[in-house]
Amino acid sequence: SELGWEIDILAPHATGALKKETSGQLQITRFQYFWPASQQTVCYQGGALINLRKSFWNKVKLPFLVIVEFLAMARLLLKHDYDLIHAHWILPQGFNAVLLGKLFRIPAIVTAHGGDVFGLKGKLLATFKHRILQNSSAVTANSSFTANKIKNISPELKGLHIIPMGISVNPLSAEQKNQAGLIRQHYKQGDHPLLVFAGRLVEEKGIADLLNAVEIIKNDLPGTRVLILGEGQDRKHFEALAKKLDITNMVIFKGWVDNKEVATHLAAADFFIGPSKTAKDGWIEAQGLSFLEAMSTGTPVIATASGGIVETVHNNETGFLVAETNPKQIAEIIKKLYGQELLLDKVRKNARKMVMKRFSRKASADNFSQLFDSLVAEQNSSR
Repeated sequence: SELGWEIDILAPHATGALKKETSGQLQITRFQYFWPASQQTVCYQGGALINLRKSFWNKVKLPFLVIVEFLAMARLLLKHDYDLIHAHWILPQGFNAVLLGKLFRIPAIVTAHGGDVFGLKGKLLATFKHRILQNSSAVTANSSFTANKIKNISPELKGLHIIPMGISVNPLSAEQKNQAGLIRQHYKQGDHPLLVFAGRLVEEKGIADLLNAVEIIKNDLPGTRVLILGEGQDRKHFEALAKKLDITNMVIFKGWVDNKEVATHLAAADFFIGPSKTAKDGWIEAQGLSFLEAMSTGTPVIATASGGIVETVHNNETGFLVAETNPKQIAEIIKKLYGQELLLDKVRKNARKMVMKRFSRKASADNFSQLFDSLVAEQNSSR
């Protein structure tokens, strides 16, 4: 919006959310796709793919979401003179956007975030995705890893652009630095590491591997503390696992934390641990914004060599890599790295420099704006 675009956002409704809202210059409309509102359980709370996997009834509700979204999108297009549609996810948003883009004769861009590419498998869905991609005015992917997987679905696809999602790269304010210091003072135990995880509390984020790693180091570093930020469908399972491993005094489940507070928690920690792994349905971490957010605050990242993570976490340069599903390796690298300030300082500087250059919100917005401009110009010239 700061680059001159007027943006209306259409998103699914959820209990407690406003159906219409203005945030800065953004106009937000949320469509109710099931009644009563409390039964809108396909989206949010860990993600649609997880919700569909966990509940048969969410699969029953999915067609209602697609149909109501189509009608809500059509209503907006009839009401306003839009230049283009930008859909996030190939299915179902991309399907509705491409179809309505054809009907209203405006460009439809589809952005793939990873889960829509790796998940939602099957011959029929693959055919749908191929058709959507082929009929999009342009397709963007958040990493080259995602882009390569898109090419597997639609090998002859033209107009594929790699535009990573951006994060805030603003330095911490004096207030945030003070808050980070207080968090560190409250949780850090002597000369033992303070670890942090931020993300959805679901199996594929590898939290069980992190907990098992803590159990391995609890005798050598009993003062280790782990702050787990976020919510998700598997939280109770992870809390039960921490109890089983006898590490409840070392692990703090903080729950949902406001964005500004996430940054202060990341800055307070000695390491950010991101042990993502391949899910049973094929989901893989496509980009990993939480890794970049940790890097921007100067916190060294320990992550799995998985999916799109390796495009930003370069071992011993911008972070540290371990194998998927390997708690022992996580434990070993924590013990090995803790206190190696020369190496950690180098990694901190390299990581922040990379994030500033390639993954700021400004860089992402500039790339999308240039793509929008080119598509609108092309559309106007063809009229």
